[in-house]
Amino acid sequence: MTPEALQDLFAHLRKTYFPEWNDYAEWCIMFKEMPPARLGDYSKERRTIEINPNQGEDQIAIAVTIIHEIAHIVAGSHDLQDAWCTRMLLAAEEAERLGQTELAAALRREPEVSKFDDASIYSYLREYAGRHVSFNQVLELITEATGASREQILGSCPKAKRIYNAARRQR
Repeated sequence: MTPEALQDLFAHLRKTYFPEWNDYAEWCIMFKEMPPARLGDYSKERRTIEINPNQGEDQIAIAVTIIHEIAHIVAGSHDLQDAWCTRMLLAAEEAERLGQTELAAALRREPEVSKFDDASIYSYLREYAGRHVSFNQVLELITEATGASREQILGSCPKAKRIYNAARRQR
């Protein structure tokens, strides 16, 4: 992938998956050599997203890495926390909605996303409550993302419906 193609992909992903990200114009993206196991990183100080060029031409892998890094920035943390998991799952859902099923599956396969816990599920419910998505639709999205059944989710998160309804009323 050329640096120009990387710039174009960054602009597309930002616009499609993070349209509310106001600081995007202050950030740039670039290729940077790093250890093979490290696919990407970001620097708040330099406002730069860095992508390992060793991913070759695999546009899905590069897109996942870019979305992964932007989700950290938007979530406000380099940690793999609830807000980051929620942003990743929202991006996966949007990719699915747009018919980009390979990208959606790759986003859901991110190791940290597949370890979705109860707090993350509650966060996801709150986030989706304002998006004109029904409680049952959100549960379906969570079951797809986690591999857990509806019964497992509701058993693990008994306040799910109450939290969803409270978030709907606040919006």
